[in-house]
Amino acid sequence: MLYTSKNVPASKFPTRKAKLSTPQLTTHRFVGPAPSQELLLDIWLTEGNRFLYSNNLFPDKTSNVMGKELTVTSFTYLPYAIIDSSTRPIAYEGTEFRLINELSRKINFTWRAVVDEDNMWGEIWENGSGNGIMGSISEDKVDMGVTALYLWYHENRFIDFTFPYYESAVTCLVPKPKQLPAWKLLILPFSPSMWVAVAASLGFTIVSLYIVGKASYSYLGHKRTLCDMRYAFASCPFSPAVTTRHSAPSSSLIPDFTSAVRSRHPSPLPRSTNSYLSLEERRRNPYSSLWKSLFLTVGYVLQQSPADVKDPQAPQNTPLRHLVTWLLFVFLLVASIYSGRLESFLTVPTVTPSRVIEEGNYHDDDDDNDDDDDDENYHDDDDDNDDDDDDGGGGGGGGGAGVTPYTTSDLARSGFLWASSHEAWISTIRYATDPDLKTILRNFRVYTFDELHRKSTTGELAFGVERLTGGHISMMSYMGEDSISTLRLMKGDLYSDHVSLAMRKGSPYMGKINQLIHRLLVSGIFTHWMEEVVKKYMSNRVQMVVLNSAVVVNDGPTKLRIEHIESAFFLLLFGLLFSLIALVLEILRHKYRGTTIRVFF
Repeated sequence: MLYTSKNVPASKFPTRKAKLSTPQLTTHRFVGPAPSQELLLDIWLTEGNRFLYSNNLFPDKTSNVMGKELTVTSFTYLPYAIIDSSTRPIAYEGTEFRLINELSRKINFTWRAVVDEDNMWGEIWENGSGNGIMGSISEDKVDMGVTALYLWYHENRFIDFTFPYYESAVTCLVPKPKQLPAWKLLILPFSPSMWVAVAASLGFTIVSLYIVGKASYSYLGHKRTLCDMRYAFASCPFSPAVTTRHSAPSSSLIPDFTSAVRSRHPSPLPRSTNSYLSLEERRRNPYSSLWKSLFLTVGYVLQQSPADVKDPQAPQNTPLRHLVTWLLFVFLLVASIYSGRLESFLTVPTVTPSRVIEEGNYHDDDDDNDDDDDDENYHDDDDDNDDDDDDGGGGGGGGGAGVTPYTTSDLARSGFLWASSHEAWISTIRYATDPDLKTILRNFRVYTFDELHRKSTTGELAFGVERLTGGHISMMSYMGEDSISTLRLMKGDLYSDHVSLAMRKGSPYMGKINQLIHRLLVSGIFTHWMEEVVKKYMSNRVQMVVLNSAVVVNDGPTKLRIEHIESAFFLLLFGLLFSLIALVLEILRHKYRGTTIRVFF
């Protein structure tokens, strides 16, 4: 600072005597218990164009600050910062508090902590004010801040970050997939869209059989052959037996044959081979009603023989036979595909997620490319090759509400909500342009610790956790052991970033702390601290449970058990109950109406 005799009285410089007509250079002490005390640095002599004392005008005041007190803001977040308020004095431990202690020994300062457990990382507003760690540094209330601070773009406009010393990543603990109920196994082989297609084809088949069958029996006629007459004669209850196939009929048999034919066909036989059918023959049409066509179509799907095969007297109409033949071929393919898929679902564990989607929450930017990834169920039958996990239920729908998230892409496509206790978890990707990260950013929610703890066992949310250097997992305190047992670690990371200390803009300590960080990095001390703190303060059992939860164990095919075919028994029970109810209703209907029972099928 430059003073002259015109604007500074002589009493301003108690430590030096100089002429009032010469410029005075002063500074503040900066170090020691009275850092704001002003000191005379040197005097400029205008006559000799030199400084009177030739002192160093830019002394290094940060090499030894002589016990000066600095303020550090933080909160408890393992393994970076651990604050134990139950002891006196309060104990401060963690990798970053160890860094602060090393720096204090190097440049000789004392420090005190300003703890803000409520606002945690805090935020900085556009006017430079804020709360939490970031806001306190921006407002110059503290000298530095620690506790897993990433290199955030917005905050860097107001504060400075040191050289990074850890590389970290954010991933999620997602709800474990649950075993699918046995009654759903029958519908799993086909996706909802496939079931709609099958139902539509069945409806079209029913109508087609009804129309073609009715037209064939009504207009195409019935060619009567010798085989037809032999069948009519042989089936007559009072006709004598025919001894040989090629023997000529005796004259004694003709009256009986004629009466048999007449008893069997009251109307006279048509002379033309292409004449129309009689009324009774039309009634024998197996497709005379939509109800009959429905049950016959279901029979074709189940690989039953056509109706005209069962009845030798049924007309052999070419259009109808063509239609039935091609339908049998199509249904054979459908049934074979269904059977093959059903076998795989019966022998390989089938699981489904438990989740809650907020209305309008998911916006898929790649609808055309993700048709196969919108599965309702997750078929957990591959360890390393199912990164997309997109064939859980044969392509089930649900508006993208599919797979239990296992990778970053899964989390984005599924629309699964994830949450944590502060928006700092998304500060790194706030300005991301990647479609998956933009979707993940929209699906992030902030809840209190109590809400997060309550939701951690419901399967409604995924929870943000930090993957530390060395592969360890850091979790907030709301994650208890009861929560860990219902969650599993995602295979991939949402994003990665670097951890550093935050300091005031233009902090004079930046050079010293960066120099110390480099030395600790090359010596491997940071890695040693991380392993030591994790081993001492974090549960090794919980770490193993979380890390092993990400491993998908493929036990291979399993032996069929009774629970695998429960769905078939449910279907049989439903059919028996339905048929029993239908029988009772038919009996009651015809009993009280006094009509003849009509056979539908």
